[in-house]
Amino acid sequence: MLLRLVSACLGLAPFAAALPQEYPWQDLGLSLPGAGAAPTLSGFGGLHPDAWFQLSVAGAQPGAPLFHVLGLAQASLPLFAGTLVPFPDVVVTGVADGAGRASLLAKWPASAPLGTQLVAQTWVLEAAAPIAVSATNGIVAAAASGPEWGAFPDQWIWGQNCQSEVKIQVHAYNPDFYILRQSICTNFEAPFFYLLMGEQKALLLDTGAGGIQLATTVTSLVAQWAAARSIPTPQLVVVHSHAHGDHVQGDSQFNAIPGVQVAGTSVNAVTNFFGFAPWPTDVVTLDLGGRLVDVLGIPGHQAAHIALYDRRTATLLTGDSLYPGRLYVNGASSQGNWNVFKTSVQRLVDFTNPRPLAWVLGTHIEMSNNPGVNFPIGARVHPNERRLELTRAHLLLLDAELDALPTPALKVTPDFIIYPIN
Repeated sequence: MLLRLVSACLGLAPFAAALPQEYPWQDLGLSLPGAGAAPTLSGFGGLHPDAWFQLSVAGAQPGAPLFHVLGLAQASLPLFAGTLVPFPDVVVTGVADGAGRASLLAKWPASAPLGTQLVAQTWVLEAAAPIAVSATNGIVAAAASGPEWGAFPDQWIWGQNCQSEVKIQVHAYNPDFYILRQSICTNFEAPFFYLLMGEQKALLLDTGAGGIQLATTVTSLVAQWAAARSIPTPQLVVVHSHAHGDHVQGDSQFNAIPGVQVAGTSVNAVTNFFGFAPWPTDVVTLDLGGRLVDVLGIPGHQAAHIALYDRRTATLLTGDSLYPGRLYVNGASSQGNWNVFKTSVQRLVDFTNPRPLAWVLGTHIEMSNNPGVNFPIGARVHPNERRLELTRAHLLLLDAELDALPTPALKVTPDFIIYPIN
């Protein structure tokens, strides 16, 4: 029954980016070379209830027929001159593309018991091979609970070569969560955007600093995501971490697309759009269809600032309130925003305290890999840039540092700078 449920959800998907070393799939080896080197198989995404995962083949003979073999246990049976690694519970056919790649996308059933293993291997028909077949390595993962796994790239675009650098870097954190970055070559702010996929709605956080075709990129991602799963394209909903210009300049592109819903940016517009009762202390939950996202009001950096908490990945999206860089508290004294900001950070701490928290992700990187050293304001290149992701420890540190500062004051830490502006 389990494998029938998995099999019913199988489909093709775009090839995934390279993965970091630590991820849920264990390489079992036992590949079989064909006419050349053996093809390889990798997994992307964990085996979480109702979550999509992807198997990707590389190095196969272009255009060759292939067979994805899936099983709930290792068989390690002799086959031709190689080893059939999985027990063949399900076999799905496919064809390698012109680059020798193929992908298989499946939704892990919610009914699968925790710890259930999935073993996978792909066999390729190669007429030129000594025995007319080749086989990938086997891989295995186990059904898991808790936050869904995701991966970050080794490096974000940082202005190394503006002639060749893409204007928008698109990275799949996992099969249902995308992180995008605007090139610093187009604007020194180089903001990040987050795209969360649900079966009924896709949620985009922020639209950037202008000068890029973000709407084309995002709508294509949403359409391709839905097509790979053979489901209707979800409605795109665009919201903003806050109203500053480097986060809203692409709004007009999305407003011009029928069916796309774009939230306003004033306190009243944000309150009414999400249904805060009252702003900012209420917590609102959005249901994207199989994905719940909590919305918190966190004014201080800007009056209508929000944070998003994605329950599936236990990721907190904090906009400009916490990121590896200068945490501006605008109007810290003149508008009384110092205490407003402190209260908002405490709200984030209180909200996340009883919840899992994998990562804290903001919308900029302004720190270098040298602790406490930030790039100059307006810098057009960021060599040796710090990584994007922060942790619960950084949120707690920010809260503690603010508690120790009864009045606005600059405070430099290894990974962020508290930066009041009066």
